[in-house]
Amino acid sequence: MPSIATRPRPRARALPFILPLLVGLLGAHSTLANDAPNWQLTDATGQEYAFHQEHPKGPSIVLFWATWCPYCKALMPHLQSMLEEYQGEKPLRIFAISYREDGDPLQYLERQGYSFIAFPEGGDVPASYNVSGTPGLFVVDETGRIVLDIYQVTSRMAEDPNWDALNNRQKAARRAPYWGARIREALDTLYGAR
Repeated sequence: MPSIATRPRPRARALPFILPLLVGLLGAHSTLANDAPNWQLTDATGQEYAFHQEHPKGPSIVLFWATWCPYCKALMPHLQSMLEEYQGEKPLRIFAISYREDGDPLQYLERQGYSFIAFPEGGDVPASYNVSGTPGLFVVDETGRIVLDIYQVTSRMAEDPNWDALNNRQKAARRAPYWGARIREALDTLYGAR
């Protein structure tokens, strides 16, 4: 019988099996703590943006949205208020990239009074962020690191027994303030608590 000193510890034997599982689970769709993909797009005014040159100017929100998306519509007023709140030496910028659009995104933004940097054509940028639906939203710090991925923000709202009876507009009205609070928390961390 091996002595206690030479007998393998149970945790050490399980590590080769647990470690790959954890790595796989953490890597599944998560973009947190990853560098934001670089992209180059032309905005609605004809100005060209290269994201790797933009993010050092201050925290950014990269938003993938569509005019038909009730969740996007419910979230946008929160984003506009953040845009107005986080000003100063390194002001917040919101890059609104149209995704699976069938309407007029520029007209919608103008009509609502939003002052986001608008990109009517997103090209392959959504795929580079693993966007699978709207809204896709990423808070990016000055170093280009993703500090918040809205796909990773979960709530207990879906556990409500009445949740399935709500339509998408009603669900969006409940989720948007929650998402807005999580986005503000991320921004407060980047800007230092206000």
